[in-house]
Amino acid sequence: MKQNALKRKAVSTETSLEENFSFEVISKGSYEGKLEKGVLVPNGGSIIVGNQSGINGKIPGITNIWLSANYMANNNFTIHVRGRCPKGKENILLEFYDEGGTVYKMIIYPHFEEQIHILHYSSNCGDLIKIKWTI
Repeated sequence: MKQNALKRKAVSTETSLEENFSFEVISKGSYEGKLEKGVLVPNGGSIIVGNQSGINGKIPGITNIWLSANYMANNNFTIHVRGRCPKGKENILLEFYDEGGTVYKMIIYPHFEEQIHILHYSSNCGDLIKIKWTI
């Protein structure tokens, strides 16, 4: 966690620990891949990929991901995913890794229209540092 905090601080003198740090696409295949070397923080806005806000077509069927926290309920977080399963596919498996190494899984089944999917979790290290997908 400290290493990522230092990386975020190095991006800009105005960057605070409450801001997202851009992810890189690693080993992207047609229907699987992962985003790493970034940080998604609660209430920091949309995920940043390749220094651009949003997924930008990196994960098929997914248009955006963001993270929120319920600070009244200590260490409770919610992952929000806007998108749908691509036509002709059974589902999308998304795996989210927090800074403590815990993995949270979300399956998005086929839908006719885009929806927001949510996943609640509790963690002492709630920032997300890696996202994997398999379709």
